[in-house]
Amino acid sequence: MHEEMRPVPESWDDYSWAQLIRAVVNYTAQPGENVDDIVVGGWRLGERRARLFERKLEIWQDVPFGLSIFCYWPFKPPISNENIYYLMENRWSLFKDVCRETKLAEKLAKSVPDWLYLKTMDDMFFELQNSRIAEIIDFNIDMEKENRGVFPYNEYDQGGTS
Repeated sequence: MHEEMRPVPESWDDYSWAQLIRAVVNYTAQPGENVDDIVVGGWRLGERRARLFERKLEIWQDVPFGLSIFCYWPFKPPISNENIYYLMENRWSLFKDVCRETKLAEKLAKSVPDWLYLKTMDDMFFELQNSRIAEIIDFNIDMEKENRGVFPYNEYDQGGTS
């Protein structure tokens, strides 16, 4: 008896990817953190990275990259205890309500410096292991004051594919 085979990841749509990411993030979210906000936030971070590389979003690498910066993606090398504690105390301030407010998604995406998005995964982990996260991520970013631009059109919001 042959069971129907599941689709391979190369054929998944955005929804399937989002569900997989949601399942993983469900284990790393702390009590009081909304998994949907984290998934959408990770997606926005991934979109920003893809734009900086001037290419389409590659969900398999761009979304985990963004989530890894904030220790929501568990498949990564360890980072310093100082950075872990700092992230655990501060990361939710950037992710909270991201799935409901575009300006908050913009703030999250801009809190990470462009130079970090442009690193390889290994080089990004090196930074998180050897630098102070408080000096890398701008947890107090003020979008109006800094006039950092408008968050670009997002295909995912429009039901498009990446």
